Amino acid sequence: MKKLLGLLVALTFAFTLAACQEPEEDPINGEDTSYLAIDINPGVEFILDEDEEVVSIRLLNEDAEAVAADLDLEGLPYEVAVERFIEAAIETGYIDVDSDENVVTVTADDEAVQEDRRQTVENILGERAVGAAVFGGEINEEYQNLADEYDISVGRARLISRAVEIDDELTFEAALDLEHGEIMTILIDEHREQMDEFIEERRAQAEELKEEMKAMAEERVEAHRQKVEDGEIDTPDFDAIRDDVEGRLDEVLEDYEDRINDRRDQLEDKFDDFFTTLQPIHA
Repeated sequence: MKKLLGLLVALTFAFTLAACQEPEEDPINGEDTSYLAIDINPGVEFILDEDEEVVSIRLLNEDAEAVAADLDLEGLPYEVAVERFIEAAIETGYIDVDSDENVVTVTADDEAVQEDRRQTVENILGERAVGAAVFGGEINEEYQNLADEYDISVGRARLISRAVEIDDELTFEAALDLEHGEIMTILIDEHREQMDEFIEERRAQAEELKEEMKAMAEERVEAHRQKVEDGEIDTPDFDAIRDDVEGRLDEVLEDYEDRINDRRDQLEDKFDDFFTTLQPIHA
């Protein structure tokens, strides 16, 4: 009887333990995912599932870590995730509310989808009456040249380039023969590793940096918002801005780099160990 009682207790404990354990997360089918990158100079990559919700993200440089320090974007519809990232870029001064010469690049692995995503970004900025030249990924000469050479879309050229960058043993030519899902799985795994490292090692300092940058931009941002609320600012003409900036893109990006470096100089004493060399993403 005692043996039977002991066995029942052991079985009850085992079932209770199993019920309390977290179920393993279902692996993501990379074949059903898509790629989206938003580059300002803070740059972010999104992997989206078939419902266009964010599966994983990759913050592409220190500026992006500052912008997204307190943002949890995974699991959100892509429009919401992009809106929150852009709003944070405005609040931290990476997108200048007093200038139309902001440059945003939108890259997707499907050309038709890319145009739709580019329009989404313009709508987000337009609601805030913030001007910008919003380009597709073809503005990046490196990826455009690869696209021309291998007769693929610019978005796919960037996607394959990222996989090759992550996997040292993978060549561009070999990656061309991989299935879409295999390429996406490489990125998803790297995204999660990078985010785990960021959260563990850098997020707290990035949040502190973000608050400092928001304080620096707060007066101008709030003044702009008040003008928008009062109807004093019209919705920007994004086509005209893009046409104007495209003809002198190098000059505009250089001015932007100088402005961001000036901001970094102001924060250098407190955050010197956070920032490394500025790496413009549009070049």
